[in-house]
Amino acid sequence: MTRIFFALIALALLTACQSAPPGAPPKPPPIPEMSPMLPNSAWVGGYWHWDGAQWVWIRGHVEPKL
Repeated sequence: MTRIFFALIALALLTACQSAPPGAPPKPPPIPEMSPMLPNSAWVGGYWHWDGAQWVWIRGHVEPKL
């Protein structure tokens, strides 16, 4: 049980890490998107991704609910 707890903590910490180098410009604010309300689906919001030279916006999309 303790091992699973520490594994989850480690996963949470790694997920929060930035992947941009220290000299990169700050991440821009999120771009507002329309989030459609569809039955049996969920909206996954867009996010900024560092491509090695600049921040690139990855658009949101609809995913089926499991």
